[in-house]
Amino acid sequence: MKSKIQSIKERVVSFFDPKGIEVEMLRYRPNKASYKMTLFGIVAFALAFAIHYSGTSISGSGGSFSFLGSTNLGFWNFFDILLNILLLLFFLTSAMEMEAYSVRFGIAAIVGGAFQAIRPLLFVLAVFQSGNMSPAIFAIVTSLYIVSGVFIVVSGILAIIRGTKLRAYLKDVAPMQNERIGK
Repeated sequence: MKSKIQSIKERVVSFFDPKGIEVEMLRYRPNKASYKMTLFGIVAFALAFAIHYSGTSISGSGGSFSFLGSTNLGFWNFFDILLNILLLLFFLTSAMEMEAYSVRFGIAAIVGGAFQAIRPLLFVLAVFQSGNMSPAIFAIVTSLYIVSGVFIVVSGILAIIRGTKLRAYLKDVAPMQNERIGK
């Protein structure tokens, strides 16, 4: 039993800090962990988006809605939907780039994931406070946005760690034909 626990511990350590042949293997294998974690974050994000707009009443002027000094709920809904579409596209692009160990997109994913985690404190909170969203919907949407942000931040951190290790290793070895490593 103890050797099995040690084996799991060694696997986790070698996953986050590859050495020797494990770094060489990064050259041939895509970064599936970052890719899948980003996709999980995208799924949570899409669920939050769908639940938010299916469980929110958007009629008339929005009642007591106020966000950044504006009471026009329709404009902010348009802006939020546009932002959601752009963020979904950005996170999908990030997932594909981080699969190729892109450190730049790892950093961008961390920033985007952090923004994703604080988003419920902005527009979603304003809609909830105006009475256009039920407390249950607010709780579900907030938790899904936070889960999405956490998945995306962790995938970015993993892409940076593994991408940096791979780049350091590739400086010491001869390049291969058709080698593709993201920037």
